[in-house]
Amino acid sequence: MNTQCNCKDSKSKIINGFLHSGNMGFLNIAIEEMKETYNNSKTILEADDIANTTIYISGAISNDNEYRSKFEKVEHILKSSLYKNVINPVNINHFGNVQWHDYMKSDLLALLKDADAICMLPDWQQSTGATLELFLATILKIKIYKYISVRVIYETVENSEINVYHSVGVNKKVMV
Repeated sequence: MNTQCNCKDSKSKIINGFLHSGNMGFLNIAIEEMKETYNNSKTILEADDIANTTIYISGAISNDNEYRSKFEKVEHILKSSLYKNVINPVNINHFGNVQWHDYMKSDLLALLKDADAICMLPDWQQSTGATLELFLATILKIKIYKYISVRVIYETVENSEINVYHSVGVNKKVMV
């Protein structure tokens, strides 16, 4: 069956795919939408209103022996970049569950319930869980940001305004 349509917006494409191609057509169109959304997303340094954004960190965990330190470092960098609310899935209470699907249920609940944005680590494509998180963020229109490694330097100026200088050359002025 043909899953192509001349629809202008992504929701129409997804609905058209679902109605005319069954669940596989819907899934294929939704996956293409997810990839396109990620490719067009901003980096964490280009985000707007970071002080009021709750951001969820998403990346590979299961096959990464250093995942804990990687996520802690990213959390520290995001908080140093003036994100006040960072959800680190490593720190979510998983209630003693040890199965992957139990971890994902708790993590997805935090993403869906509390996050305004998601920060995708570069290794997300090697992770089924991170891919699922990106997929849901795309469908639910949660802001998606790409993570890039940065070094943050602050300079305090008048009126409680802070200039945030990043090693990659992006500067922001933030009122605190």
